[in-house]
Amino acid sequence: MIRRPPRSTPKPSSAASDVYKRQEWIRVRENVQIGLQTVDAEGELSTVEIQSEGLDLRLAQKVDLAGGGRGSVKSETNSNTSTNSGQDNIETLILQGQVWVTHWETDKQGNTKAVDRLFALGAGLHYPTGNLIAGGPGFTQSIRTQNGLSQISGPIVDTQDSAVGSGRTHVRIEFNRDIKGNIYQKHLAFNGDVRVYFVEVPSWDSWLEREELQQRSDLVFMKCDQLTTDEVMIQRNAPMSLLVQATGNAGLRGRGIEARATRMTYDQSKDLLTLVAEGRDDAELTRQTQPGTNTDQVRARAVSYTHLRAHETS
Repeated sequence: MIRRPPRSTPKPSSAASDVYKRQEWIRVRENVQIGLQTVDAEGELSTVEIQSEGLDLRLAQKVDLAGGGRGSVKSETNSNTSTNSGQDNIETLILQGQVWVTHWETDKQGNTKAVDRLFALGAGLHYPTGNLIAGGPGFTQSIRTQNGLSQISGPIVDTQDSAVGSGRTHVRIEFNRDIKGNIYQKHLAFNGDVRVYFVEVPSWDSWLEREELQQRSDLVFMKCDQLTTDEVMIQRNAPMSLLVQATGNAGLRGRGIEARATRMTYDQSKDLLTLVAEGRDDAELTRQTQPGTNTDQVRARAVSYTHLRAHETS
């Protein structure tokens, strides 16, 4: 996940001409590139690169475009456009057209912890509140270590069944309508025909497209109408835990597990998957421990599942 934007000065942004200001708005058209870096209290580095076809930037206060002081913006045809102010002077950031965001996270020793990518059709961020929206159809891709946060991985990953066993997980989330959320509260909601693909990969550059993921024997696939993810602090100085909820026509299959329900919730801190039925049909979970063996099936209004067993809860 992208962290809270830094208060320090960002790296220079490059863009083509047509930069102008109307009241507190700054607009850039064609080939926008932005780079941001921040280091947290533990010395971990977060780097974000953004590319889009246009940029609308609303500042918290008016600036002097011709001046050279703090908060100034200078522009020149076919040259770099740089903002000298800190992020505290940005109120609203709107990215136009096709938007690509790449995020790298490294620890204080310089070891990669996570790489995230986002593609969307337009995106907006309100800096004071952290509210985010990105248009679809689009997708996110993440490669993370298992001791980090790997979305949708917990309920079906068993290391003895892993096809790769590298400790790196690749997650692709496709959404049709939009993403809404809050980057400070670490909450995201993917909306509209959401599809999730999960596999293990050997390296940080092992990016896979949908067709390649669908060919993997170790693929775990989930679908739903809406997917929400929340990062939750369980205890101080411990890694954040992930809470995932799939709502509306939720289905899950892969690695000997198949499930369907109106709503599925996975709590990483408890390693617990919960299925809930609403309407006429029960929630259903089928599990096969080994290929060729009999399957265990549970059907009920609510079903809880861990790696070891599944049971009815109501």
